[in-house]
Amino acid sequence: MSVQLALRFDEVPVTCETQKRYHSIAPCLAGKRSAEEQADALGLSYSPVCHWLRRFREEGMPGLFPATQYPREPQTPELVIVALLYASLITERITESASQI
Repeated sequence: MSVQLALRFDEVPVTCETQKRYHSIAPCLAGKRSAEEQADALGLSYSPVCHWLRRFREEGMPGLFPATQYPREPQTPELVIVALLYASLITERITESASQI
């Protein structure tokens, strides 16, 4: 039979910036503190706590990771091809319009 390790939330070791952000907003998510109260308790300004809460509510845990680990929009080859085709069509139309003037 397996044994579950019982740790309180505040006893869990924080090993990265993302965990630190989650631990920072957890009391707000649990309804125990307002964002303003939590910011005061952490010695932070109100803005980062609100930012982390909003990102977490919109995106879940990926919203707490640094933007470099989760870029906003993936650049797949298909998107690059479509963008290049669109740019070439626009350039072609501008060139045609300029030659008619």
